Amino acid sequence: MKNLKAIMLLFLGLVLVGCSSDDSGGSSEPATGNYFPSTMDDLWIYNVENRNADDDTFDFDATDLLTVNSVTATSFTVDANGADPANGRMSEFLENGTLGKTESTLLYNGVLDLPAEFSDFSDETITLVDFVLYDLNASNGEELSSTSGTFTQDFPFDGATIPLTIDYVLSTTNVNSGSNTLTVDGTEYTNVIQANISLEVTVIASMDILGTGTITEVDVLNTQDVLSIDYYFSQDVGLIKANATQGYAVADTFVEILTFGGIVLDIPTTVTVTNNQEIDSFIVE
Repeated sequence: MKNLKAIMLLFLGLVLVGCSSDDSGGSSEPATGNYFPSTMDDLWIYNVENRNADDDTFDFDATDLLTVNSVTATSFTVDANGADPANGRMSEFLENGTLGKTESTLLYNGVLDLPAEFSDFSDETITLVDFVLYDLNASNGEELSSTSGTFTQDFPFDGATIPLTIDYVLSTTNVNSGSNTLTVDGTEYTNVIQANISLEVTVIASMDILGTGTITEVDVLNTQDVLSIDYYFSQDVGLIKANATQGYAVADTFVEILTFGGIVLDIPTTVTVTNNQEIDSFIVE
């Protein structure tokens, strides 16, 4: 009996050691993958649909041809449509910078042009350095990169100019980095990741409302996203879809102040534009 008890204790000890080893080795390896092929002349063709909710004269359907047009040991660039402008908002953004990859991230160095619809308030650009566009090991909802700043600009108004202060926050967020599938234009893509880039702004005017010489700060645009792009990459394929929304809504209080003073704002009080691009075909190595 003593020998049997000793054998049982030894067996139990081995089982516990085995379980302990399994627990300590249970952590998964970091995710890796090529989600943006970058061989010279790799190409993607996208169908682009642009819709303006407030003025359908700006609606259009078009095609983008995105190609890798330069490659170095550490980076690459893409071009959209050669000498013609890009039609997709994401295509335009990507071609305005230099891209660099690690086994799990995509980094962007370049500039973001403010939305064309926002040009009445500012036509500045935002410079980005090592801005993370995706990270395969980020948690869902995790912020990937963020940069903020302030622009000042004079706004032509009723025969004069009003100083504007524009505060902005540009950020990217991981939406989903799991192994998802997504059907685009009838084709199912696997190992799909999703992220978002958003530009949040607040616009304040310094005004002498009553003509007394007292300057008051008035919200022109309450804090809001003037640009938001949800974008999707598929492993070994690249960008397969991007849905962009851009525009603004003028603050009600600002409109009321102008109305009280008998002034008519000569720009739209609301603008909403959607720009969607979906992959049609691709050739990558």
